[in-house]
Amino acid sequence: MEEKSFLPDKRPVIAHILAQLSLPRATIELISKGSNPADLRVYGNPTPVWGLLYLCDTGLGFFIHPSNNFMALGFRTSPDSDQNEPIDLFIPFEQIARKEILHPRMPKTRLGALLSRFILVGNYTFIISWKPSESAHTLRFSIATDTTAFESALNEHSMIDDKKSITSDTELAR
Repeated sequence: MEEKSFLPDKRPVIAHILAQLSLPRATIELISKGSNPADLRVYGNPTPVWGLLYLCDTGLGFFIHPSNNFMALGFRTSPDSDQNEPIDLFIPFEQIARKEILHPRMPKTRLGALLSRFILVGNYTFIISWKPSESAHTLRFSIATDTTAFESALNEHSMIDDKKSITSDTELAR
């Protein structure tokens, strides 16, 4: 089930899901241009950047809209203020070394199951490692919604060897 493309180059998107990276926007832009995340220093507690984690015929990507804070759109003083370029961090399937989705810990009691319907239980974590050159690059995305449809599309369309493709029910520590 292919969707219309939201990407600037109109590349067809097979599936997407809302995700966040806990890195500054400028750091994500450097990574999209080839920098290794391990070589970049991040100080303090950066505001997470939201974007769309997407799947297309040739790889995976993370697209960040020019303004990832939609509330700020209503408070702009001029049309050009706070204008950012869109960021498209794209990883071809040939470079992907590992992908893994960690599921949040599920409640073990009936009360916990009932409460989890109304309160966010935890986030899914999507870990991806790729090797554009000699050294491996790794990022951890946080996803707040169910990943079943995205996982299914990823496993169906990715060219990654099953030994490298891991979907895990590993419980995340809180």
